[in-house]
Amino acid sequence: LAIATKRRYTEPSNIKVNIDKKTGDYESFRYWEVVSLEDFEDPGLHLLLEEAKKKDKTADIGTRIQEKIKNVEFGRIAAQAAKQVIVQKVREAERAKIVDQYRPVLGQLINGTVKKVSREFLIIDLGDGEAILPRTEMIPGEVYRIGDRLRGVL
Repeated sequence: LAIATKRRYTEPSNIKVNIDKKTGDYESFRYWEVVSLEDFEDPGLHLLLEEAKKKDKTADIGTRIQEKIKNVEFGRIAAQAAKQVIVQKVREAERAKIVDQYRPVLGQLINGTVKKVSREFLIIDLGDGEAILPRTEMIPGEVYRIGDRLRGVL
């Protein structure tokens, strides 16, 4: 949602979107960092102290000023882009979960079943994950078939 909202602005901008998980409603905010004249680089990202005081009387250098902006109405393409980002984040979370699950058993003996055999590697089903066994790590002359049970050190 934040990425789709950023596309509305020509200059770089900081956008934050808060989503109500119960209702699915969301609010969009644009924010700037308050800086001095020497540190001012980009009007889309920075706000001078004088300008910030007009929006918020308590503003000081180093604080963030935020303002509510209009929510973006999503067309088909924007919805598809949002879906891709969500799917990517879910996959990354699944990968991280699997890595965290198998990290404690590194160097230990595990069981698996051959799922796929190819010339270069085997794919072994570990139950809740898969492992790849390259040809260079296989026992020479050993023949593997789909369904064979294997034990190996992770």
